[in-house]
Amino acid sequence: MRMRAHQRPHSFEREKQGSPVNPDGCEWPEEYFEEPPVVRRLARGAQVKIIALDPSKGAERTHGDFSAYVLLAVGGDGLLYIDADLARRPTPQIVTDGVELYRRFAPDALGVESNQFQELLADEFRRRVRAQGLVGAQPWTLENHVNKRVRIRRLGPLLARRRMRFLRGSPGAKLLVEQLRDFPNGDHDDGPDALEMAIRLAGELLGGEYSGGSGDGLGDRLPLSFLTMLNSNHPTYTE
Repeated sequence: MRMRAHQRPHSFEREKQGSPVNPDGCEWPEEYFEEPPVVRRLARGAQVKIIALDPSKGAERTHGDFSAYVLLAVGGDGLLYIDADLARRPTPQIVTDGVELYRRFAPDALGVESNQFQELLADEFRRRVRAQGLVGAQPWTLENHVNKRVRIRRLGPLLARRRMRFLRGSPGAKLLVEQLRDFPNGDHDDGPDALEMAIRLAGELLGGEYSGGSGDGLGDRLPLSFLTMLNSNHPTYTE
């Protein structure tokens, strides 16, 4: 820690931590992530609970990409409680893990990027859902017409205002924070992509789309009431 305090942050990360990402080139400042707000459990009595999946199985995906599940609970305090499950897995395992997450978390909706929700994945998911009797588990498909980097950048105000709380002790949540920290220069951004989709779907369930802008990005599609709640001056405590 003494060495880190006396070196420039990116020099320390490169020389002592083996990290090739230069923090100076990342989207958000390091202080957003130096002590990421954590909680011991996701919010009880949440207004809405969402699971979002970035399958990372499209034609343009790179080798080694993660399939990313993000679990989001929107608390009545205006905070976003977040867990994640990021792993490299084949399609059958994506479905198996998704069905189990749905069974345990009982979300109000499960959203999947429509252009990534390939027919093989869709058919297998429907089959597993029927086999387990999970009524209402049909995924919502989300169309993304705005560039992914643009959409992920719209998470910035929520990070700046410390609106997000990540589940303590969760390897997936830890990896999600690392991908947010390294964006857009990291090797992977599957977790932030799924997080953006989860927040967007939560906004639609809580109040419908806000038509005050253009495109389908986070800032344009969240309802005014949802944006007001997220931007209110609630205390930024941690459990």
